[in-house]
Amino acid sequence: MARSAAEYLGEAHGATVAAAFVYSGAMNFRQLLDASALEQAALIRAGDVSSVELAELYLARIAEHDSLLHAYIDVRPEQTLHEARLADRRFPTRAVPPFWGVPIAIKDLNLAAGFFMRMGSRSFSNLFAPRDDRTVARLRAAGFIVLGKTTVPEFGSIPITEPALHSPTRNPWDLEVTPGGSSGGAAAAVAARLAPIAQGSDGGGSIRIPSALCGLVGIKPSRGRVANMHGFADENILYTDGPIARDLDDACALLDVMAGVTVGTPHWAPPPEASFLALSRREPGPLRVGVCLSSPLATTRADVAASVLRVARVLEASGHHLQERSFPEIDPQDFLLLWRDGMAKLRPPDWNRVEALNAFLLRDGGPIGPRELEQARSRLRTQVAATFRGLDILVTPVVPEGPLPVGAWTRFTPEKMLDEAKRIAAFVAGFNVSGQPALSLPIGRSDRGHPIGVQLVGADFGEATLLAVARQVLDALPIDRRWPAGFDPRLAAAAALSDRF
Repeated sequence: MARSAAEYLGEAHGATVAAAFVYSGAMNFRQLLDASALEQAALIRAGDVSSVELAELYLARIAEHDSLLHAYIDVRPEQTLHEARLADRRFPTRAVPPFWGVPIAIKDLNLAAGFFMRMGSRSFSNLFAPRDDRTVARLRAAGFIVLGKTTVPEFGSIPITEPALHSPTRNPWDLEVTPGGSSGGAAAAVAARLAPIAQGSDGGGSIRIPSALCGLVGIKPSRGRVANMHGFADENILYTDGPIARDLDDACALLDVMAGVTVGTPHWAPPPEASFLALSRREPGPLRVGVCLSSPLATTRADVAASVLRVARVLEASGHHLQERSFPEIDPQDFLLLWRDGMAKLRPPDWNRVEALNAFLLRDGGPIGPRELEQARSRLRTQVAATFRGLDILVTPVVPEGPLPVGAWTRFTPEKMLDEAKRIAAFVAGFNVSGQPALSLPIGRSDRGHPIGVQLVGADFGEATLLAVARQVLDALPIDRRWPAGFDPRLAAAAALSDRF
Protein backbone atom coordinates (compact mmCIF):
# COMPACT_ATOMS: atom_id res chain seq x y z
CA MET A 1 0.00 0.00 0.00
CA ALA A 2 1.44 3.37 -1.03
CA ARG A 3 2.22 5.86 1.70
CA SER A 4 1.68 9.59 1.47
CA ALA A 5 4.48 12.10 1.87
CA ALA A 6 2.95 12.98 5.23
CA GLU A 7 3.43 9.41 6.40
CA TYR A 8 7.02 9.39 5.16
CA LEU A 9 7.72 12.63 7.02
CA GLY A 10 6.02 11.50 10.19
CA GLU A 11 7.99 8.25 10.22
CA ALA A 12 11.35 9.90 9.56
CA HIS A 13 11.05 13.03 11.68
CA GLY A 14 8.37 12.34 14.26
CA ALA A 15 6.41 15.28 12.87
CA THR A 16 2.68 15.60 12.44
CA VAL A 17 2.04 16.73 8.88
CA ALA A 18 -1.62 17.23 8.24
CA ALA A 19 -1.67 17.44 4.45
CA ALA A 20 -0.72 14.46 2.31
CA PHE A 21 1.21 15.20 -0.86
CA VAL A 22 -1.32 15.13 -3.70
CA TYR A 23 -0.26 16.65 -7.01
CA SER A 24 -2.51 16.61 -10.06
CA GLY A 25 -0.50 18.68 -12.55
CA ALA A 26 0.60 17.66 -16.03
CA MET A 27 4.19 16.90 -14.98
CA ASN A 28 5.04 13.76 -13.04
CA PHE A 29 7.00 14.09 -9.84
CA ARG A 30 10.26 12.97 -11.47
CA GLN A 31 9.93 15.82 -13.96
CA LEU A 32 9.29 18.25 -11.11
CA LEU A 33 12.45 17.08 -9.36
CA ASP A 34 14.39 17.36 -12.60
CA ALA A 35 13.21 20.93 -13.20
CA SER A 36 15.62 23.72 -12.34
CA ALA A 37 14.86 26.12 -9.52
CA LEU A 38 14.03 28.83 -12.08
CA GLU A 39 11.68 26.43 -13.88
CA GLN A 40 10.01 25.55 -10.60
CA ALA A 41 9.52 29.24 -9.86
CA ALA A 42 7.88 29.66 -13.28
CA LEU A 43 5.56 26.71 -12.57
CA ILE A 44 4.50 28.33 -9.29
CA ARG A 45 3.85 31.67 -10.99
CA ALA A 46 1.77 29.91 -13.65
CA GLY A 47 -0.27 28.09 -11.00
CA ASP A 48 0.87 24.67 -12.27
CA VAL A 49 2.32 23.66 -8.90
CA SER A 50 2.09 25.12 -5.41
CA SER A 51 4.87 25.89 -2.98
CA VAL A 52 3.35 23.37 -0.56
CA GLU A 53 3.43 20.64 -3.20
CA LEU A 54 7.10 21.32 -3.93
CA ALA A 55 8.01 21.48 -0.25
CA GLU A 56 6.22 18.21 0.49
CA LEU A 57 7.90 16.53 -2.45
CA TYR A 58 11.40 17.48 -1.28
CA LEU A 59 10.61 16.70 2.35
CA ALA A 60 9.44 13.26 1.26
CA ARG A 61 12.71 12.78 -0.65
CA ILE A 62 14.69 13.80 2.42
CA ALA A 63 12.70 11.46 4.65
CA GLU A 64 13.24 8.57 2.27
CA HIS A 65 16.90 8.99 1.35
CA ASP A 66 18.75 11.11 3.87
CA SER A 67 19.15 8.43 6.53
CA LEU A 68 21.75 6.99 4.15
CA LEU A 69 23.12 10.16 2.56
CA HIS A 70 23.34 12.37 5.70
CA ALA A 71 23.17 15.60 3.71
CA TYR A 72 20.97 17.37 6.29
CA ILE A 73 21.59 18.05 9.97
CA ASP A 74 18.34 19.88 10.82
CA VAL A 75 15.02 19.42 8.99
CA ARG A 76 11.76 20.80 10.39
CA PRO A 77 8.86 19.73 8.15
CA GLU A 78 6.16 21.65 10.03
CA GLN A 79 8.10 24.91 9.82
CA THR A 80 8.93 24.43 6.13
CA LEU A 81 5.34 23.59 5.25
CA HIS A 82 4.11 26.58 7.26
CA GLU A 83 6.38 28.87 5.23
CA ALA A 84 5.18 27.21 2.01
CA ARG A 85 1.52 27.71 2.93
CA LEU A 86 2.19 31.38 3.62
CA ALA A 87 3.92 31.68 0.24
CA ASP A 88 0.88 30.18 -1.51
CA ARG A 89 -1.53 32.34 0.48
CA ARG A 90 0.37 35.60 0.03
CA PHE A 91 1.46 35.26 -3.57
CA PRO A 92 2.48 38.76 -4.77
CA THR A 93 0.45 40.25 -7.58
CA ARG A 94 3.26 42.62 -8.62
CA ALA A 95 7.07 42.41 -8.63
CA VAL A 96 7.14 38.70 -7.82
CA PRO A 97 10.53 37.77 -6.32
CA PRO A 98 12.48 35.48 -8.67
CA PHE A 99 12.30 32.31 -6.55
CA TRP A 100 8.94 32.78 -4.86
CA GLY A 101 7.87 29.54 -3.14
CA VAL A 102 10.91 27.49 -4.25
CA PRO A 103 12.69 25.36 -1.60
CA ILE A 104 16.39 25.87 -0.83
CA ALA A 105 18.95 24.20 1.43
CA ILE A 106 21.05 26.34 3.81
CA LYS A 107 24.57 25.39 4.90
CA ASP A 108 24.96 24.87 8.63
CA LEU A 109 27.54 27.63 9.00
CA ASN A 110 24.75 30.17 8.55
CA LEU A 111 21.97 31.41 10.80
CA ALA A 112 18.45 30.56 9.61
CA ALA A 113 15.61 31.57 11.90
CA GLY A 114 13.93 28.60 13.54
CA PHE A 115 16.81 26.18 12.95
CA PHE A 116 19.83 25.14 14.99
CA MET A 117 23.30 26.16 13.80
CA ARG A 118 25.66 23.43 14.94
CA MET A 119 28.58 24.25 12.61
CA GLY A 120 29.35 20.55 12.45
CA SER A 121 30.51 20.61 16.07
CA ARG A 122 29.40 18.87 19.24
CA SER A 123 30.43 22.03 21.11
CA PHE A 124 27.69 24.05 19.34
CA SER A 125 24.95 21.43 19.48
CA ASN A 126 22.45 23.76 21.21
CA LEU A 127 22.96 27.02 19.30
CA PHE A 128 19.47 28.00 18.10
CA ALA A 129 19.03 30.83 15.58
CA PRO A 130 16.33 33.40 16.46
CA ARG A 131 16.91 35.28 13.19
CA ASP A 132 18.45 35.00 9.75
CA ASP A 133 21.94 36.21 8.94
CA ARG A 134 22.55 38.53 5.98
CA THR A 135 22.89 35.74 3.46
CA VAL A 136 19.73 33.90 4.47
CA ALA A 137 17.75 37.15 4.77
CA ARG A 138 18.50 37.87 1.10
CA LEU A 139 17.43 34.37 0.13
CA ARG A 140 14.12 34.69 1.95
CA ALA A 141 13.57 38.11 0.34
CA ALA A 142 13.96 36.38 -3.04
CA GLY A 143 11.03 34.12 -2.10
CA PHE A 144 12.87 30.95 -1.09
CA ILE A 145 11.44 28.48 1.43
CA VAL A 146 14.06 26.93 3.73
CA LEU A 147 14.08 23.12 3.53
CA GLY A 148 16.69 22.59 6.22
CA LYS A 149 20.33 22.94 7.22
CA THR A 150 22.97 20.92 5.37
CA THR A 151 25.94 19.16 6.90
CA VAL A 152 29.48 20.53 7.22
CA PRO A 153 32.78 19.37 8.70
CA GLU A 154 33.43 20.89 12.10
CA PHE A 155 33.63 24.69 11.60
CA GLY A 156 33.95 24.10 7.84
CA SER A 157 37.68 23.69 8.29
CA ILE A 158 38.43 20.69 6.04
CA PRO A 159 37.37 19.45 2.56
CA ILE A 160 35.65 16.30 3.89
CA THR A 161 32.22 16.22 5.58
CA GLU A 162 32.73 13.65 8.32
CA PRO A 163 32.39 15.41 11.68
CA ALA A 164 32.18 13.53 14.95
CA LEU A 165 28.74 15.09 15.41
CA HIS A 166 26.99 12.67 13.03
CA SER A 167 27.49 9.90 10.49
CA PRO A 168 29.61 10.84 7.46
CA THR A 169 27.95 12.58 4.55
CA ARG A 170 28.12 10.41 1.44
CA ASN A 171 28.35 11.16 -2.26
CA PRO A 172 25.14 10.19 -4.10
CA TRP A 173 27.17 9.07 -7.13
CA ASP A 174 29.04 6.53 -4.99
CA LEU A 175 28.04 6.07 -1.36
CA GLU A 176 31.50 4.74 -0.52
CA VAL A 177 33.22 8.07 -1.22
CA THR A 178 32.99 11.59 0.14
CA PRO A 179 31.12 14.48 -1.52
CA GLY A 180 33.93 16.74 -0.29
CA GLY A 181 33.53 19.78 1.89
CA SER A 182 32.94 22.00 3.52
CA SER A 183 29.68 22.43 1.57
CA GLY A 184 29.46 18.65 1.33
CA GLY A 185 25.89 18.31 2.55
CA ALA A 186 24.69 21.08 0.24
CA ALA A 187 26.25 19.49 -2.84
CA ALA A 188 25.09 15.98 -1.93
CA ALA A 189 21.52 17.23 -1.41
CA VAL A 190 21.37 19.02 -4.77
CA ALA A 191 22.96 16.13 -6.68
CA ALA A 192 20.51 13.62 -5.17
CA ARG A 193 17.51 15.92 -5.78
CA LEU A 194 16.92 16.40 -2.07
CA ALA A 195 16.95 20.14 -2.84
CA PRO A 196 16.62 22.01 -6.14
CA ILE A 197 19.42 24.43 -5.26
CA ALA A 198 21.61 25.29 -2.27
CA GLN A 199 23.59 28.04 -0.60
CA GLY A 200 27.22 27.20 0.04
CA SER A 201 30.30 29.02 1.28
CA ASP A 202 33.93 28.94 0.25
CA GLY A 203 37.03 29.77 2.27
CA GLY A 204 39.52 27.51 0.52
CA GLY A 205 37.52 25.67 -2.13
CA SER A 206 34.50 24.74 -0.03
CA ILE A 207 31.97 25.41 -2.82
CA ARG A 208 34.10 24.31 -5.77
CA ILE A 209 35.42 21.03 -4.30
CA PRO A 210 32.04 19.44 -3.43
CA SER A 211 30.47 20.83 -6.60
CA ALA A 212 33.21 19.11 -8.62
CA LEU A 213 32.86 15.81 -6.75
CA CYS A 214 29.04 15.84 -7.07
CA GLY A 215 28.75 16.97 -10.71
CA LEU A 216 27.39 20.47 -10.07
CA VAL A 217 28.00 24.11 -10.90
CA GLY A 218 29.47 25.97 -7.94
CA ILE A 219 30.50 29.64 -7.92
CA LYS A 220 32.91 31.38 -5.56
CA PRO A 221 32.16 35.09 -6.16
CA SER A 222 34.69 37.91 -5.94
CA ARG A 223 35.63 39.15 -2.50
CA GLY A 224 33.04 41.74 -1.51
CA ARG A 225 30.46 40.58 -4.06
CA VAL A 226 28.18 38.98 -1.43
CA ALA A 227 27.18 40.34 1.97
CA ASN A 228 28.22 37.32 3.98
CA MET A 229 26.82 36.01 7.22
CA HIS A 230 27.21 37.90 10.49
CA GLY A 231 30.10 36.98 12.73
CA PHE A 232 33.59 35.77 12.05
CA ALA A 233 33.13 35.58 8.27
CA ASP A 234 32.59 39.33 7.83
CA GLU A 235 36.28 40.11 8.29
CA ASN A 236 37.69 36.87 6.94
CA ILE A 237 39.38 37.70 3.63
CA LEU A 238 39.20 34.07 2.49
CA TYR A 239 35.47 33.48 2.95
CA THR A 240 32.43 34.16 0.80
CA ASP A 241 28.95 32.69 0.34
CA GLY A 242 27.94 31.49 -3.11
CA PRO A 243 25.58 29.27 -5.13
CA ILE A 244 25.53 25.51 -5.74
CA ALA A 245 23.21 24.35 -8.53
CA ARG A 246 22.65 21.72 -11.18
CA ASP A 247 22.85 24.21 -14.06
CA LEU A 248 24.46 27.52 -14.88
CA ASP A 249 21.23 29.54 -15.14
CA ASP A 250 20.23 28.63 -11.59
CA ALA A 251 23.72 29.41 -10.29
CA CYS A 252 23.76 32.83 -12.01
CA ALA A 253 20.27 33.71 -10.80
CA LEU A 254 21.13 32.68 -7.24
CA LEU A 255 24.27 34.84 -7.40
CA ASP A 256 22.06 37.75 -8.49
CA VAL A 257 19.99 37.21 -5.35
CA MET A 258 22.99 36.92 -3.04
CA ALA A 259 25.08 39.76 -4.47
CA GLY A 260 25.23 43.18 -2.87
CA VAL A 261 26.88 44.87 0.08
CA THR A 262 25.45 46.32 3.28
CA VAL A 263 26.56 49.03 5.67
CA GLY A 264 29.55 47.87 7.68
CA THR A 265 30.70 45.24 5.19
CA PRO A 266 34.52 45.43 5.15
CA HIS A 267 34.90 44.35 1.51
CA TRP A 268 33.23 45.90 -1.52
CA ALA A 269 32.87 44.83 -5.16
CA PRO A 270 31.60 47.22 -7.86
CA PRO A 271 28.03 46.34 -8.91
CA PRO A 272 27.57 44.63 -12.28
CA GLU A 273 26.08 46.55 -15.19
CA ALA A 274 23.29 43.98 -15.58
CA SER A 275 22.15 40.79 -13.90
CA PHE A 276 24.70 37.99 -13.84
CA LEU A 277 22.18 35.78 -15.61
CA ALA A 278 21.98 38.29 -18.48
CA LEU A 279 25.74 38.87 -18.50
CA SER A 280 26.36 35.13 -18.78
CA ARG A 281 24.54 35.16 -22.13
CA ARG A 282 26.75 37.83 -23.71
CA GLU A 283 29.50 37.02 -26.18
CA PRO A 284 32.78 37.45 -24.28
CA GLY A 285 34.96 38.12 -27.35
CA PRO A 286 38.47 36.73 -27.80
CA LEU A 287 40.29 36.34 -24.50
CA ARG A 288 43.69 35.32 -23.17
CA VAL A 289 43.15 31.94 -21.49
CA GLY A 290 45.73 30.16 -19.37
CA VAL A 291 45.66 26.38 -19.03
CA CYS A 292 47.24 24.92 -15.91
CA LEU A 293 47.54 21.19 -15.24
CA SER A 294 50.35 21.06 -12.69
CA SER A 295 50.89 22.17 -9.11
CA PRO A 296 53.85 21.52 -6.80
CA LEU A 297 51.32 20.53 -4.13
CA ALA A 298 49.54 17.71 -5.97
CA THR A 299 49.66 15.29 -8.89
CA THR A 300 46.88 15.66 -11.45
CA ARG A 301 45.34 12.33 -12.44
CA ALA A 302 45.21 11.59 -16.18
CA ASP A 303 41.41 11.66 -16.53
CA VAL A 304 41.23 14.98 -14.65
CA ALA A 305 43.88 16.46 -16.92
CA ALA A 306 41.95 15.17 -19.94
CA SER A 307 38.82 17.01 -18.77
CA VAL A 308 40.78 20.26 -18.41
CA LEU A 309 42.17 19.81 -21.93
CA ARG A 310 38.65 19.20 -23.29
CA VAL A 311 37.65 22.60 -21.93
CA ALA A 312 40.81 24.15 -23.36
CA ARG A 313 40.02 22.79 -26.84
CA VAL A 314 36.49 24.21 -26.67
CA LEU A 315 37.82 27.64 -25.73
CA GLU A 316 40.44 27.56 -28.47
CA ALA A 317 37.74 26.64 -31.01
CA SER A 318 35.70 29.60 -29.71
CA GLY A 319 38.48 31.99 -30.72
CA HIS A 320 40.33 32.42 -27.43
CA HIS A 321 44.12 32.48 -27.25
CA LEU A 322 45.60 29.75 -25.04
CA GLN A 323 48.74 29.91 -22.93
CA GLU A 324 50.25 27.16 -20.82
CA ARG A 325 50.66 28.06 -17.15
CA SER A 326 51.80 26.29 -13.99
CA PHE A 327 51.28 27.06 -10.33
CA PRO A 328 54.26 28.46 -8.45
CA GLU A 329 55.72 26.90 -5.32
CA ILE A 330 53.33 28.15 -2.61
CA ASP A 331 54.15 27.65 1.04
CA PRO A 332 51.10 25.94 2.60
CA GLN A 333 52.13 27.36 5.97
CA ASP A 334 51.29 30.85 4.72
CA PHE A 335 47.75 29.77 3.85
CA LEU A 336 47.46 27.96 7.16
CA LEU A 337 48.26 31.21 9.00
CA LEU A 338 45.42 33.00 7.18
CA TRP A 339 43.08 30.06 7.79
CA ARG A 340 43.83 30.01 11.50
CA ASP A 341 43.33 33.77 11.69
CA GLY A 342 39.96 33.48 9.95
CA MET A 343 38.83 30.85 12.44
CA ALA A 344 40.29 32.60 15.49
CA LYS A 345 37.07 34.51 16.20
CA LEU A 346 35.28 31.24 16.99
CA ARG A 347 34.93 30.67 20.71
CA PRO A 348 33.68 27.12 21.26
CA PRO A 349 31.81 26.85 24.58
CA ASP A 350 33.34 23.44 25.34
CA TRP A 351 36.91 22.79 24.22
CA ASN A 352 36.65 19.18 25.34
CA ARG A 353 34.16 18.55 22.53
CA VAL A 354 36.23 20.13 19.72
CA GLU A 355 37.88 17.75 17.28
CA ALA A 356 41.68 17.34 17.38
CA LEU A 357 42.53 19.24 14.20
CA ASN A 358 40.42 22.25 15.12
CA ALA A 359 41.71 22.28 18.68
CA PHE A 360 45.16 22.68 17.17
CA LEU A 361 44.09 25.35 14.68
CA LEU A 362 42.07 27.39 17.16
CA ARG A 363 43.86 26.95 20.46
CA ASP A 364 47.13 25.08 20.26
CA GLY A 365 48.72 26.75 17.26
CA GLY A 366 49.91 29.82 19.14
CA PRO A 367 49.11 33.53 18.60
CA ILE A 368 49.51 35.12 15.17
CA GLY A 369 50.81 38.67 14.98
CA PRO A 370 49.46 41.21 12.45
CA ARG A 371 52.87 41.61 10.79
CA GLU A 372 53.22 37.84 10.34
CA LEU A 373 49.73 37.70 8.83
CA GLU A 374 50.37 40.53 6.39
CA GLN A 375 53.66 39.03 5.26
CA ALA A 376 51.99 35.68 4.59
CA ARG A 377 49.13 37.36 2.73
CA SER A 378 51.54 39.43 0.64
CA ARG A 379 53.61 36.40 -0.37
CA LEU A 380 50.54 34.43 -1.37
CA ARG A 381 49.04 37.29 -3.37
CA THR A 382 52.30 37.77 -5.26
CA GLN A 383 52.49 34.07 -6.12
CA VAL A 384 48.87 33.83 -7.27
CA ALA A 385 49.20 37.04 -9.29
CA ALA A 386 52.21 35.60 -11.10
CA THR A 387 50.12 32.63 -12.26
CA PHE A 388 47.32 34.86 -13.58
CA ARG A 389 49.42 37.73 -14.97
CA GLY A 390 48.46 38.64 -18.54
CA LEU A 391 45.33 36.45 -18.54
CA ASP A 392 41.57 37.00 -18.67
CA ILE A 393 40.65 33.43 -17.69
CA LEU A 394 42.56 30.54 -16.13
CA VAL A 395 41.50 26.89 -16.54
CA THR A 396 42.63 24.31 -13.96
CA PRO A 397 41.45 21.13 -12.26
CA VAL A 398 39.30 21.54 -9.16
CA VAL A 399 40.25 18.34 -7.32
CA PRO A 400 43.41 16.96 -8.92
CA GLU A 401 42.69 13.33 -8.11
CA GLY A 402 39.48 11.65 -6.97
CA PRO A 403 37.29 11.60 -3.86
CA LEU A 404 38.57 9.91 -0.73
CA PRO A 405 36.76 6.83 0.58
CA VAL A 406 34.33 7.52 3.42
CA GLY A 407 36.11 6.97 6.72
CA ALA A 408 39.65 7.45 5.43
CA TRP A 409 39.92 10.98 6.81
CA THR A 410 38.99 10.05 10.35
CA ARG A 411 41.98 7.71 10.56
CA PHE A 412 44.44 10.52 9.79
CA THR A 413 46.48 12.38 12.36
CA PRO A 414 46.04 16.20 12.37
CA GLU A 415 49.33 16.52 10.46
CA LYS A 416 48.16 14.04 7.82
CA MET A 417 44.83 15.89 7.58
CA LEU A 418 46.61 19.12 6.78
CA ASP A 419 48.75 17.38 4.16
CA GLU A 420 45.66 15.85 2.56
CA ALA A 421 43.80 19.18 2.60
CA LYS A 422 46.79 20.81 0.91
CA ARG A 423 46.63 18.23 -1.88
CA ILE A 424 42.86 18.44 -2.37
CA ALA A 425 42.81 22.27 -2.41
CA ALA A 426 46.02 22.71 -4.42
CA PHE A 427 44.31 24.46 -7.35
CA VAL A 428 41.53 26.32 -5.54
CA ALA A 429 42.64 27.84 -2.23
CA GLY A 430 44.94 30.48 -3.75
CA PHE A 431 42.00 32.30 -5.31
CA ASN A 432 40.43 32.78 -1.89
CA VAL A 433 43.57 34.75 -1.04
CA SER A 434 43.48 36.82 -4.24
CA GLY A 435 39.70 37.29 -4.00
CA GLN A 436 39.17 36.50 -7.69
CA PRO A 437 35.92 34.88 -8.84
CA ALA A 438 36.14 31.18 -9.68
CA LEU A 439 33.71 28.39 -10.48
CA SER A 440 33.54 24.65 -10.97
CA LEU A 441 31.90 23.10 -14.02
CA PRO A 442 30.98 19.39 -14.27
CA ILE A 443 33.11 18.06 -17.14
CA GLY A 444 33.48 14.33 -17.61
CA ARG A 445 33.51 11.22 -15.45
CA SER A 446 36.20 8.98 -14.04
CA ASP A 447 36.36 5.27 -14.87
CA ARG A 448 34.40 4.65 -11.65
CA GLY A 449 31.64 7.06 -12.70
CA HIS A 450 32.69 9.82 -10.31
CA PRO A 451 32.07 13.36 -11.61
CA ILE A 452 35.09 15.48 -12.55
CA GLY A 453 35.06 19.25 -12.14
CA VAL A 454 37.07 21.84 -14.08
CA GLN A 455 37.80 25.25 -12.55
CA LEU A 456 37.54 28.54 -14.42
CA VAL A 457 39.06 31.59 -12.71
CA GLY A 458 38.31 35.19 -13.70
CA ALA A 459 40.07 38.49 -13.20
CA ASP A 460 39.31 40.70 -10.19
CA PHE A 461 35.53 41.39 -10.11
CA GLY A 462 35.31 39.63 -13.47
CA GLU A 463 32.21 37.48 -12.94
CA ALA A 464 30.59 38.76 -16.16
CA THR A 465 33.38 37.44 -18.37
CA LEU A 466 33.84 34.31 -16.26
CA LEU A 467 30.16 33.34 -16.52
CA ALA A 468 30.02 34.06 -20.26
CA VAL A 469 33.02 31.77 -20.83
CA ALA A 470 31.42 29.11 -18.63
CA ARG A 471 28.35 29.22 -20.86
CA GLN A 472 30.51 28.76 -23.95
CA VAL A 473 31.99 25.65 -22.38
CA LEU A 474 28.64 24.19 -21.36
CA ASP A 475 27.11 24.92 -24.77
CA ALA A 476 29.80 22.68 -26.25
CA LEU A 477 30.05 20.18 -23.39
CA PRO A 478 26.54 19.96 -21.91
CA ILE A 479 26.04 18.92 -18.31
CA ASP A 480 25.34 15.22 -17.83
CA ARG A 481 21.66 15.06 -16.84
CA ARG A 482 21.70 11.52 -15.47
CA TRP A 483 20.53 10.88 -11.92
CA PRO A 484 22.58 9.06 -9.31
CA ALA A 485 21.15 5.58 -9.75
CA GLY A 486 19.99 4.94 -6.20
CA PHE A 487 18.12 8.26 -6.14
CA ASP A 488 16.23 8.05 -9.43
CA PRO A 489 12.50 7.56 -8.66
CA ARG A 490 12.20 5.19 -11.61
CA LEU A 491 14.71 2.85 -10.02
CA ALA A 492 14.42 3.41 -6.27
CA ALA A 493 11.89 2.89 -3.52
CA ALA A 494 10.39 6.34 -4.17
CA ALA A 495 8.09 4.57 -6.64
CA ALA A 496 5.77 4.11 -3.68
CA LEU A 497 4.69 7.69 -4.22
CA SER A 498 4.05 7.35 -7.94
CA ASP A 499 0.34 6.58 -7.74
CA ARG A 500 -0.22 10.11 -6.42
CA PHE A 501 0.77 11.74 -9.73
